[in-house]
Amino acid sequence: MQSKYPDPLPLKGVRFDDVFTNMIRDSKGLGEFWIQGKTEKVSVIYGPKYDVAVVVAADRDNVVMEAMSAITNAFNLAHRGVYKDLQMVAPDGEWRESFWVKPSGF
Repeated sequence: MQSKYPDPLPLKGVRFDDVFTNMIRDSKGLGEFWIQGKTEKVSVIYGPKYDVAVVVAADRDNVVMEAMSAITNAFNLAHRGVYKDLQMVAPDGEWRESFWVKPSGF
């Protein structure tokens, strides 16, 4: 899926609160978002069950990268039959996944 944002996206003057789906995955199924300064970089690496990333850039100094297992309002959208990708956990089942925060260049 083509993003409406350039890659990389300079944050100067940019504000957004967007949901990203269809992440590009590596051979292990991991997706990654990062923010990079002059030498510093902070990556959030999403496990395969995290289908959605929410990225909020309130300003140049505050960026949030959030791992989500479904889109915003997924339960209601699934109930209405609009969202077909809602992950389910059977009674007495469990759902496990991981995400990693990886700093470098500090």
